[in-house]
Amino acid sequence: MATSYRSGVGMLLYLLKHSRIDLGNPVRELTKVLKSPTLLAYKEMLRIIKFVLDTATMGLKLVPTFTKGQLEWRLLGASDIYWANDKDNRKSIMAFILFLNGIPILWRSKQASIVALSTADAEYIALSELAKEILFVVQILHSLGIPVQTPITVHVDNMGAIFMSEMPAAIKGHVTLM
Repeated sequence: MATSYRSGVGMLLYLLKHSRIDLGNPVRELTKVLKSPTLLAYKEMLRIIKFVLDTATMGLKLVPTFTKGQLEWRLLGASDIYWANDKDNRKSIMAFILFLNGIPILWRSKQASIVALSTADAEYIALSELAKEILFVVQILHSLGIPVQTPITVHVDNMGAIFMSEMPAAIKGHVTLM
């Protein structure tokens, strides 16, 4: 059972990385017991695989919008944290997502490498990770000849994080925080 479990979780990790954002948190939870999986974890893995198979024909189509006769590509980001969520080490789980014209193109959910002393600190860390990814994606899109509309809106739900990040030099004029 342990070998089958690890194989199934590996398959789900591959899908998560390449196309299935919706598997992020369930797969992260499954990876916590890779060393010694329980029967309950094995059943949960099978349930997630069934979900993947049942939704395999569903998809999203990425198309630009037109404004005043011009192609328009809009980026929108959102970040959030679960502060001090892990009871063992008090580290937060941070997550962010980046949309291109309403389609998720980049996402991450992971445990922070440091212990944040407040929710504002934790939210700011997640926001800074998202800002780095936005700059990277904008560079890729520009190199492909795809113009990205600025400013880029980023949703953050913590006023302290917003105040700490008010217009840093790296994103000044390109990102609007909401």
